[in-house]
Amino acid sequence: MNPDGAGFCSLCLTSFTAKEEAAAPPVAAPPADEGQGKEPVASPPAGAGWTCTVCGAVNPVAEDVCRDCGTSLFDSLRRSQGDARQQTLEDKNSNVAAALSLLPGAGHFYLGMVGQGVARFILFIWWFGLAAVLPDSRGPVAIVRVLLFLGAMALILVSAFDSYRAVEEPGSAPILDRRLMLYSSLTVVGLLVAGVFSAVVSARS
Repeated sequence: MNPDGAGFCSLCLTSFTAKEEAAAPPVAAPPADEGQGKEPVASPPAGAGWTCTVCGAVNPVAEDVCRDCGTSLFDSLRRSQGDARQQTLEDKNSNVAAALSLLPGAGHFYLGMVGQGVARFILFIWWFGLAAVLPDSRGPVAIVRVLLFLGAMALILVSAFDSYRAVEEPGSAPILDRRLMLYSSLTVVGLLVAGVFSAVVSARS
């Protein structure tokens, strides 16, 4: 018999500690991280894509056509800009826009229609300025001068009506559109050239 707490057998001198270590079950190594050494894969940010303004579907950024209704990205953006412009017009006063149009272009600036405002203002300055600098004489030049004054006055009335209508009837086509402004400008140039030519001919004869 061996006393309690003995580290080895008194008869065969066998170590009890070596037996305990041999009988102990092996400790399993922790599993290696399968993703160790690999770069993390970046996930796309939440909400990445564009929302169709027609049906409300969310489409990936790489798609240029809505998967649900077939609306193109360009048409969707244009529709969004149109809705924003209409919302802006709803916050404006039609009477204020018409009153500001006594100076053609100012009313359209007030409504946020910068392109229309610039075109109308330049056209008014051109017509009124030419009528003011032409000599006050009789003959063809006088006729051109009167026509320029009448055109400037008509531009004031039409601009006031167009700006008023833009608020009261959103989406309606203006009376004085870009094509009509171009034709009016060409007509003024033609009248001016004809008047100057007639004045020169009359002076020589």
